[in-house]
Amino acid sequence: MKKIIILFTSLLLLSCSNDDNSSSNQIPTGSDSVSLIFDNQEFSTTNKNTSFEKIHVYVSPFDSFIVFMLSNNEKAVEVSISSQVGFEEGKTYAINGRQTSNVSGRLTYYSTNSATKWASTNNEIGGAITIEKLDYEKRIIAATFEFDAAEENGTMHTIRNGWFDLKF
Repeated sequence: MKKIIILFTSLLLLSCSNDDNSSSNQIPTGSDSVSLIFDNQEFSTTNKNTSFEKIHVYVSPFDSFIVFMLSNNEKAVEVSISSQVGFEEGKTYAINGRQTSNVSGRLTYYSTNSATKWASTNNEIGGAITIEKLDYEKRIIAATFEFDAAEENGTMHTIRNGWFDLKF
């Protein structure tokens, strides 16, 4: 019985990954690809049911502004991440309100038969962005990110397992 328990435990440990975020395994090439989970619903440019509606990327050594919109048949979500500092490759930055961080996040979203709504990070809630690649010569920025955002009425929204690989 002891051998069975050891075998089972070994198989369990070998099958686990220390990083369940599959998007971080992507190689940044400037492919203009984005994936994220917005309020438990997946949006990805690799999914044929999701379309890329909009993209605007400005990156400099002093500040950055990244906006993209993804939509499917039911919903559209626009994510904005802005920074008042220059990003550096390999670094992680807090996404919060302007009083506690130099990086902030904002969501604009709507679903069929509903009005457009806005939510943003603030001084109490937010998340993080990790710059995986930043190449000024090839003009590529790639990052993983996630954050929470609140509407003015307090309704919370989540972005999880976010990844982008964009040209600027």
